[in-house]
Amino acid sequence: SFREKRESKFDRRNYVDSFSSQDVQTQPKTSQAPPADTRVVVGREASPIPSQPVCRIPREIMDKFEDQSREDLVEMVVRLQAGVEDQGKKAADLEDYIDSLLIRVMEASPVLLEKTVISCKTGYI
Repeated sequence: SFREKRESKFDRRNYVDSFSSQDVQTQPKTSQAPPADTRVVVGREASPIPSQPVCRIPREIMDKFEDQSREDLVEMVVRLQAGVEDQGKKAADLEDYIDSLLIRVMEASPVLLEKTVISCKTGYI
């Protein structure tokens, strides 16, 4: 019944526990495994440890800004970003202006935009 099933479960658990504790005791102490808190990445066991951190920026550029503080560098970045935004706005305005000129030319005299082939001695159009 229920009691017998429960007791047989405990007997199996004790039986399994006795084997697992024996396995731990019979393992050799000179194991090559790393300590439990060490992370192992397969394929990287023999890779050399870099002596210096790898920098993406060339040393000449780093030397150029070495004497400036972080605050100075942030101010420079903000100014440069504002300059880039201004140039982007100017470029967009120029594109709009060219588009409006092109529309006016197309409306007034589309013949100016047609490609005409004129033969000449040099071969230029």
